[in-house]
Amino acid sequence: MDSLLKEGETEKENSDPGFGTMTECWYANSNPKMAAELEAIRKMRKQMKKAGAKEVYVGNPIAESEFGFPRNFHLKLAATSAFQGHTPAGSKDKSSRGNFKGERAYKAYYTDLVGEDREVWLALFENPDNVTHAEHTTGIMGTYATLLRQRGALDECEAVMEIYREVLVRYERVVRQNFSFDPSTMQCMEALKYKFHLIEYNVNMQRHRFRDNIAVWRTICDYELRTMGVQGLGYTQQLLMVTVALQQMPTPEVLRAISDEEVMSIIMLPVVEAGGVEALFKSVDEEMGGNKAKLNICPGCGKQEDVIGVFKSCANCRVAKYCSRACQKSDWSVHKRACRKKGATKQKA
Repeated sequence: MDSLLKEGETEKENSDPGFGTMTECWYANSNPKMAAELEAIRKMRKQMKKAGAKEVYVGNPIAESEFGFPRNFHLKLAATSAFQGHTPAGSKDKSSRGNFKGERAYKAYYTDLVGEDREVWLALFENPDNVTHAEHTTGIMGTYATLLRQRGALDECEAVMEIYREVLVRYERVVRQNFSFDPSTMQCMEALKYKFHLIEYNVNMQRHRFRDNIAVWRTICDYELRTMGVQGLGYTQQLLMVTVALQQMPTPEVLRAISDEEVMSIIMLPVVEAGGVEALFKSVDEEMGGNKAKLNICPGCGKQEDVIGVFKSCANCRVAKYCSRACQKSDWSVHKRACRKKGATKQKA
């Protein structure tokens, strides 16, 4: 089937008086049971635009299972659009937060994934024709989980990791069972699986579940060692730790011979050097731009954003973020001195 919206196309260019494309019309005639779903796709094109998805190649979902078609597929499209770098609809955040600015779209998609249509979504990802949607979804959930972890919202992060794992399991099964996919599809799946294990590893560390990381550490190192030469990478932090802790080069033979207690010593080495888990992750997350995950607090009333990018910036200094114009006005007597100073500095620069 044709894509919902191809790169460079607009809503108007990609729609017809009928189902939208000749391919869709043919498919509906050859499979009448899909006609209602194709009609829903037309509506999704409009919903996608309202939700903030902009000219992004996503592909039509194929629903051949007993569960049918996700009612809110447009939420996936909006999340994909934000994940691929488009500014989400309704976002007031102009800072360099990368795809973290899509938090509102990710949260809406996650909520639907674990809601009433959970089985519908999971069945969708079982279909090889929907491998692109499974790929997008694992990437989106990985970004959302990373954002929550860096923010310190570990309960919410682990809840996201549950559905992330379920989608990933289906995604991996589909890719491994279908030999028609090109090698890049397998590489992409393995890279997204690796990202899942990195997040899992970090959450376990922050939760002080150190022994749970023994198996995770071995999985991470296995992937890094296999792909290091292929991707032109040098030794990663985990592999370097083998050299530092054991004074041995990290070869497959060495990794197989390492005992669980030796793995534990490697896992704990950066924790000891940093002076504790909290100090370690404060340093690491700051290096990786962890402040990008922080939610703004309104100086006027103390209210915190629900998701990134809801509050508006002061037009002069672009630093203070307010939940409403009323709060900005009420805080002006406090904010004006710092605001004028920052605004003047900004103009000089």
